[in-house]
Amino acid sequence: MTLKNFNLLGLVTVAVPVLISCIYSRTVAGEITVSGNCGDLNCEQLLAQLKSNWSEQISQYTAECQSGKNLGLNVWNRNESKVVTLICWGDKDPNGEIYGTSLGLLPFPGDEENFTSKWNCWNSDECKNALIKLRDQYPEEIRKYEVECAMESGELTLVIPQVNGLSEANVQCSFFVPNTQIDDNGDGVADGAVAKPTGVDITLGTLTLPQ
Repeated sequence: MTLKNFNLLGLVTVAVPVLISCIYSRTVAGEITVSGNCGDLNCEQLLAQLKSNWSEQISQYTAECQSGKNLGLNVWNRNESKVVTLICWGDKDPNGEIYGTSLGLLPFPGDEENFTSKWNCWNSDECKNALIKLRDQYPEEIRKYEVECAMESGELTLVIPQVNGLSEANVQCSFFVPNTQIDDNGDGVADGAVAKPTGVDITLGTLTLPQ
């Protein structure tokens, strides 16, 4: 996983999504139809701002959502900030339902500072102490991992191998692989999912622990 092009500021992942005051809209940006709950913006404006701030992510998402499909944007409140869920929707099936695949999560423009991942050390003093040292020694790397994991709506932890003489920590992101989403009314916002998502753990990087 690679963090794409964005000038990171000092950018809380566990939260209940609450829809904010919104504008539902459908428009065409290039060859992709864009729709959804786009907050105080129309969806084309929101997509343009996201592309300006997160150009490589949006390029990747639009490449995955090929021409003829609909890119759904959904703005919602997460703790003290707003975020945007991006979903690629297909055409209606014979039963009138629309199925889609989640692409990722990005901060709503202006809320980048609060876009981060929760660290879960499971009450481990070793993890907590190591994280303090790593923040001091590798602030840019830690921030990069926090943003990468936030894009997956995940939580971070440190895995420190119990091997004598080994002074490294693996930065691990735990998240749920998005399952197939369902849009019942064609507004570009998910109304449910086909099945329960699958949990996965991935290692974002390895850092040498300061002495």
